[in-house]
Amino acid sequence: MVQAKGIVSKMALSVVLALSLCSLAAGPAFGAGPKGGKEQNFGVAKIGETSYTYNAKGLIDKTRTSWGITTKYKYSGTKIVSAKSSDGSTVKASYKGGRISKVTYKWKGLNLKITDTYKYKKGRVVQATRKNAGNYLVKYSYDKKGRLSKVTESFRITKKKVEKYTTSLKYDSKGYVVQEKHKDGAYKFTNNFQNTYANGVLVKRQLKGVPQSAEEITYKTISVPSKYVKKVKAQQAALFSVYGKDQDPLFF
Repeated sequence: MVQAKGIVSKMALSVVLALSLCSLAAGPAFGAGPKGGKEQNFGVAKIGETSYTYNAKGLIDKTRTSWGITTKYKYSGTKIVSAKSSDGSTVKASYKGGRISKVTYKWKGLNLKITDTYKYKKGRVVQATRKNAGNYLVKYSYDKKGRLSKVTESFRITKKKVEKYTTSLKYDSKGYVVQEKHKDGAYKFTNNFQNTYANGVLVKRQLKGVPQSAEEITYKTISVPSKYVKKVKAQQAALFSVYGKDQDPLFF
């Protein structure tokens, strides 16, 4: 059950950060471009061993993880509608009123299909319900700046027994996560992060006191048509989600 929660937590956090379009960080700054033309942005090239390539709109086209798994994304306008990985896993998204209403995950060889549906309030996702994976519900809370501050996952084990798993987040002055507190019943633990900046841009992050967890972040220049800048900035910011290292950026 604990392992299942860990997998669910990564998906739950990664998706909701994108759904709510809450910037975890300002991200690298855009520079002025020619009038009616494009703006230059230092897009993420690599976070640790995960690399990113971009399409003509400045949106992520493909990722490659440290395990050598590549994921290709398909868009409708600026909305990702599906993704397929080299390991055979797929993800499909449905939209309603411009917002993601349903996400379906499939894993090749595992005979596993999971569907998440989302509920919104004031433009932010506040609840996710998971089908085909037991009785599972996720609720999301936000701080005064509109950033994700707490995720509460509920697993109904029996009619009277419900297990809860919570993750609480804190941010530094630049908007990057510096702490995550986890609670699983009586079991609690805290991850504190050390972020390193160069000219105001995040270039390294690691768990405090754990040098082997360090990830270096490198950037490359991407040209973004002006009308796509807002979407690209949201996608770039979401790359620095709590689980950015392990979770592909699917729904931005």
